[in-house]
Amino acid sequence: MRFCILAGLLCLTFIAPLRSQVEVKVESEQKHYLVGEPLRVGVKIVNRSGQTLTFGRSSEWLSIGINSHQDLPVARVREVDASGIFKVPSSKAVTRWLDLSSSYRIPRPGRYYVRAVVQIKQWGAKISSPPMTLNVIEGAPLWKKTFGVPTEKSDQQVKRRPEARKYILKQMTLIDEIRLYLQITTPSEEGVYTAIPVCEMVSFSEPEAVLDPNNRIHVLCQDGARTFNYSVFKPSGELVLRRTHRYTRTRPVLRKNEQGKVVVFGGERVRAKDDYPPSKTSENKGNTDDGEQKGAAVDDGGKEGAGDEGKKNRGR
Repeated sequence: MRFCILAGLLCLTFIAPLRSQVEVKVESEQKHYLVGEPLRVGVKIVNRSGQTLTFGRSSEWLSIGINSHQDLPVARVREVDASGIFKVPSSKAVTRWLDLSSSYRIPRPGRYYVRAVVQIKQWGAKISSPPMTLNVIEGAPLWKKTFGVPTEKSDQQVKRRPEARKYILKQMTLIDEIRLYLQITTPSEEGVYTAIPVCEMVSFSEPEAVLDPNNRIHVLCQDGARTFNYSVFKPSGELVLRRTHRYTRTRPVLRKNEQGKVVVFGGERVRAKDDYPPSKTSENKGNTDDGEQKGAAVDDGGKEGAGDEGKKNRGR
């Protein structure tokens, strides 16, 4: 017993000076996540040792653990990809950003703690970070739709039942903002494939959602007093299109044209810095004149084109 206590005191005596020379922190771009949302964290190394430290020569330089508020470890699906050599000069700090989504599956809402242990191989020492707290939230469902994942063209000759998934629009309400998410789950909602932030919502609006013939989801969300975020996502969660529309004499709404394509009807398109794909010009000019009785459809390749209404109005 005395030996264990002595060993522990010696270990603390050795580690304390190390932590004053090299500090390890875990950072995150946000403190609240929806279940299934990609978890991106940064491991920050602050070097005050007077030496340049080198990391990443092997995957052993970093280990990360996630525990629940009950101190139960979250199961790791695979090793965290932290490959790549980098150096931290003395009196400098370097942050290595990592995506933990493919390594850890956080199955349920709750409070979690993320810790990192960095190995300094040239010293034969390890330094751990304080725990970083993050909150995983269930969110409030606003809209749901079960759909079939379209078959790839190369597999169209294969007669098999298409995979079923579910789109769910969820609202996360925080103290200073309301976020709208698209969550993609199994039909039973027991498994979550991904969760993608769509936009920041205003409190007095309800988002619209429509599926096109390829089962891509078109979402129209009011993100300002007179502005709307229009986004299109594939069944995998990949973003196809993001545009901004403005309330004019009419409010933008989602409709299907005669060909079955989804269009934004009413209002007017305005160019914005967060357009995807990026707009060719940064000028804030609408793509319609008065914004009424016009729509822009997205073709099968994800490109934006004019709907029938837009073509007619251009010919006037």
